Amino acid sequence: MKKTKKYSIMFFILNLLLTATIVLSEYIYSSYYNVFSWYENCGTQFLVILIISIPIFILLSVLYYLLGRKNIISGLSKNLPLISLGVFLIPIIIDTSLSPAVVSVGTFLGFCVLITSVFTLLKSFKNIFL
Repeated sequence: MKKTKKYSIMFFILNLLLTATIVLSEYIYSSYYNVFSWYENCGTQFLVILIISIPIFILLSVLYYLLGRKNIISGLSKNLPLISLGVFLIPIIIDTSLSPAVVSVGTFLGFCVLITSVFTLLKSFKNIFL
């Protein structure tokens, strides 16, 4: 197997893990709205972002940085875990009372990051299989 193919598969797996973590974080953010069946109004569900999502984003940031040093990935793909980390962590830190406006901004920005991550995932899928 060629070295570039191996790195492409590794990049695809990392993108898959990144997308799954973003989906989990979006699920947590959307649980604050009472229109969903998984509604939870106490706000303790945001601890899951701090306990699970943030360490995964940090680990992925290091791995993406290492891939970027080998010139395998560049640009937005390299910085997407750090952007995701900021998008999901900053609204929680800014307003610890979790006002609806801050949660809405976090949900919207998280959705934008999710769309970007899905496009990156599809692009890496195309590089492997097509």
